Amino acid sequence: MHNRLRELRLERGWQQVKLAVEAGVSPSTIGNIENFGYRTADERKQRIAAALGVEVDDIWPPDQAAVA
Repeated sequence: MHNRLRELRLERGWQQVKLAVEAGVSPSTIGNIENFGYRTADERKQRIAAALGVEVDDIWPPDQAAVA
């Protein structure tokens, strides 16, 4: 799950800071999700996915919702 976020970010050539700015979240939020699999609020998930131009389910699949 969190590795998918990193993959999508790197496909765009973005640093964590760039994604954070685009999504309106802190860089530490992006780092914590990618590195430690931290959970985040649905609203943040939506903003991160929108910044990457993907659906929330592309990063956090429904079958992983319990651990995402």
